Amino acid sequence: MDEPTVDDPVLGIPVCFGAIQNGFVMMPLSHYGDDFIRSFTPVQLPLLTGFRKNLQWINAPYDYAGLVGMSIVEFNSHILNWKSKNPFLDAHKLFCSEIVTKMLRDSGYDILPNNEAGTVDPYALNVAMAERPDLYTRREMREQ
Repeated sequence: MDEPTVDDPVLGIPVCFGAIQNGFVMMPLSHYGDDFIRSFTPVQLPLLTGFRKNLQWINAPYDYAGLVGMSIVEFNSHILNWKSKNPFLDAHKLFCSEIVTKMLRDSGYDILPNNEAGTVDPYALNVAMAERPDLYTRREMREQ
């Protein structure tokens, strides 16, 4: 799992952003325990800016249909080698990599600009952030 993190100025601990069944959340990094593999901390622009711009997504329903649609996008991309749109996106719901992409963009990061947020998968986010160490600091949480 790859999630963007920030050191929360109020709590004084690293927190990460993502989406779960209850919608968009900010959770202590320690919550993930051994399940969490690595995180990326944006270093040039404040990530909390994007979080504030997306407060309406807190406790919004998770987009399970969009997640299924993401599997179609990935199949088309990795197996058929062509780009497609997510056929099941819901304008009133988000899934994990979609909200993370949206939050990064709303913080001022130009991440994967040729992809709609609803067609960005976690692997693509990981690669995009790993390719830009000038923008994102990688934090290893445990050995793979």
